[in-house]
Amino acid sequence: MSEGRPSHDEGATRLSLPKAESMKRRESSSRKIEPSNTAETSESNFSEDTAKPRQRLNTSKVLYWKGDPVEQPTRFENWRWHQLQLDLARLNKIENSAFFDSAGRSIEPAPITVPEKAFDMVLSRYIKYCVIAKKLDNCYNYLIHPQKRRLLRACVSAVFSRILELKNELVQIDQREYQFLDDVLQCYGCTQTDVELGIPLFIREERRKVLTDREKVLSVIFNKHINSGSVRTTLQEKPMAREEAILLIQRQTRYYLGAIKSEMARRVLRPMPTLQRECVQKHVLSKWRVYTIRKECFEQKKESDLFLDMILDETVVSERRNTDILSLTSRIKAEDNENQYELDKIVAENETFGLEGPFIAWSIHYNIKQWLLEVRDVLGNFSNFPEEEEGGSLLIFAKKELRDVADELSMQMVNGKFVYPPTEKKKKPKKEKKIPKKSPWNVDSSFEYLIDETDCMREMNERTNEYNNFWYYRDDSTNIAQVHDRGLLKEDIRPSVSNQIRLQVDELIREELADLLYAIDRVPRKGPKVDKKKEKKEKPDRKNKGDLTAGQPVEELFEELVKNGIIRHSPKAELSDFIGDYSYSGNALDRAKRDPLPSLADVRRMVTEFAVLPLSSEALHQSAPLIRKLLISGIRGTGKKLLLRAICHETGATFFDLTPKNLEGKFDTPAGKKMLMHLILKVGKAMEPTVFWVDECEKLFLKKRDKTDTAKPAQWVNALQKTLKKGIKNGDRMMLIGTTSLPILTKQKKFNKFFDRIIAVPYAEYPSRYVAWKHFISYNLKAPVPAYFDLSSLTKVTSGYSIAAIKQTCKDVITEERKTSIKFFPLQVSDFINVIWKLDPIFLEEQEQFLAWYNNTPLAKLRQQRIHQEEETNGAG
Repeated sequence: MSEGRPSHDEGATRLSLPKAESMKRRESSSRKIEPSNTAETSESNFSEDTAKPRQRLNTSKVLYWKGDPVEQPTRFENWRWHQLQLDLARLNKIENSAFFDSAGRSIEPAPITVPEKAFDMVLSRYIKYCVIAKKLDNCYNYLIHPQKRRLLRACVSAVFSRILELKNELVQIDQREYQFLDDVLQCYGCTQTDVELGIPLFIREERRKVLTDREKVLSVIFNKHINSGSVRTTLQEKPMAREEAILLIQRQTRYYLGAIKSEMARRVLRPMPTLQRECVQKHVLSKWRVYTIRKECFEQKKESDLFLDMILDETVVSERRNTDILSLTSRIKAEDNENQYELDKIVAENETFGLEGPFIAWSIHYNIKQWLLEVRDVLGNFSNFPEEEEGGSLLIFAKKELRDVADELSMQMVNGKFVYPPTEKKKKPKKEKKIPKKSPWNVDSSFEYLIDETDCMREMNERTNEYNNFWYYRDDSTNIAQVHDRGLLKEDIRPSVSNQIRLQVDELIREELADLLYAIDRVPRKGPKVDKKKEKKEKPDRKNKGDLTAGQPVEELFEELVKNGIIRHSPKAELSDFIGDYSYSGNALDRAKRDPLPSLADVRRMVTEFAVLPLSSEALHQSAPLIRKLLISGIRGTGKKLLLRAICHETGATFFDLTPKNLEGKFDTPAGKKMLMHLILKVGKAMEPTVFWVDECEKLFLKKRDKTDTAKPAQWVNALQKTLKKGIKNGDRMMLIGTTSLPILTKQKKFNKFFDRIIAVPYAEYPSRYVAWKHFISYNLKAPVPAYFDLSSLTKVTSGYSIAAIKQTCKDVITEERKTSIKFFPLQVSDFINVIWKLDPIFLEEQEQFLAWYNNTPLAKLRQQRIHQEEETNGAG
């Protein structure tokens, strides 16, 4: 089944070796030993005891591995991959049990009328899929078999799509964008980090080359226009300040002067007298004793902290380094195996064409001719052969017998509707998934949740069947290098090869059928086909009728937007830079009907699920619910723009700045607005993924318009609404992201209705502030936080301050000069308090205003109404 487990025969062989040795020893002991041969017997016993185990070890190694032993990561990852596939199959079986009975017959799932039961069911599946998805993505780092990686890649994509679907269902059931997972995670023995997702590795690998090439092109264009002064760089990284440059020059100068002085002192100083030398020796010995005692105390304290799991062991860090090295070597081997797979694929395709191609062509040709003759026997004339656009011979090879075909033809002839082969009815395209989905909560506050069978579930079921058919029973222990299986490769190639041969046979059949019609029925040949592509080029294209920039390449349009400052370069920022911890009291507050705000780590998870994952992959965007417009709102200094930059960097998105202040003086006329909307859609689709940013988006929906504002932001609302609604469909990885710090100033009904999803970034609570202080102090010190430092008191005292204020305080306190004096003057809590109190905190009035606005959002209103009704019913009961 996997490399890490021996087969039954091999295990039996390994177990039989010790038994054979014991039988030999019994036989030797049962024999009578003569006194004269005692030396010989002792030598033989000595050689048997020493040489036999070594020989047994080598024999078992050869029998088990059938050659050199495989490396440990490959063995372990194959075994872990099999375990994860089985876990995924079990979870898929649980989900399919709602749609199929034990005999495999389809059934209608019964609706769930209890909200708590539906929420627990969806949340438990969500957590299980998150754990499996993270483990599968980690397993992809080390798996090097190319065909296994393809199957694993499809499974990971389906699992991530299912997670996004379950997240949408959680939002509709719970009526808020975030959920607290503490209680459920305790039941499954998981932590919050176990279910925190990121972009899958295979998506990053596929897009790495595309993004690097695009980055080169963008850097050339940006440098060209930045040097000419036509582009403002508001979002680019700031250059070094004047004070920092002066400090840098001073440090270099002091270092140079200090080196000169030390060299002069070394030359000038003379040998010490004897008495002075003894005093210096005593002083050094006393200092050394103090140092050794302090070092022993430090080691004892470190051992006690390690025993209590209060600090991280160095072996853990070394293990992480080893795993990084192993993942790098695995990627190199995986790339080599992938290149070998692609080369062998071309060779196998040519071999299949050469060896099996003639037989495939003959069988297809024979079946088509037999069908034509049988239809002529039934109808009396030859049927029209379908064209390539209609499907060709694929329409002929329907799963029907000749009698069924004759019955259908006779009925059509009686009704006067004879058309054969029958043309398939064009299916209507699937409607796009809208957000929000129809809520399970009805108007009368009754609840009815219906379980839907989605495409992701069917995809996972197909991949599970593929795993069971090809890999579950396969003994891959001899494949030490983990190269591809040539037999499976040929099976994958045969459909494409037969399809190419079928197209050639169809053309040959059309020519032969024309000859038969002329020879038997005297039907004249049709004239040569007119090339429709040339006609289309000559005729004006109706699709491009509304294209305002038809004929212009995308590069010119992109350069024009860069010149106008609409496309900008976003600074690099990762999602992990958004520091924050999880809320550990959310479920308790929920049970008390307090309806708490999310923590900063919950915000990071929402950004990943609503923006990063859908924008990272076209497959995930198609399967996930469609989100066109996302709002990131929060009090000042909470990191909204950091989240925006992280979304752009993680997904490699093209950044459009559509802030009304930035659009002032550009495209102000009605024709200019139309042109701008056309440009952002056309360039955005060509340079996917794309992020449209509107800063201070509250100005689009102000209660009282500011007449002094020359940008007139309200004029862009209708244009953006119509453009994004018509231009962004499922699969178009484009999104408008709005950021605001003052949502209380807006017309809340229109403002909240404009966005599909709302992410509220709250002020930092105690866990997030604690993590932030610890991170930024260690980051500026370039060392862990000292054990004597009272981090808890500092976190408690600085309540109300944002993460940005904490970051700035650590930067101001821990300077280069302060680092050099820490040994003599240790860090104190007062050092940070005296600096942070100079900054403005987040006042209680701001927090109350933000909470009042958030309670008026659509989902929050519905949730509060439901909680109020539940309290009334419980009170009446």
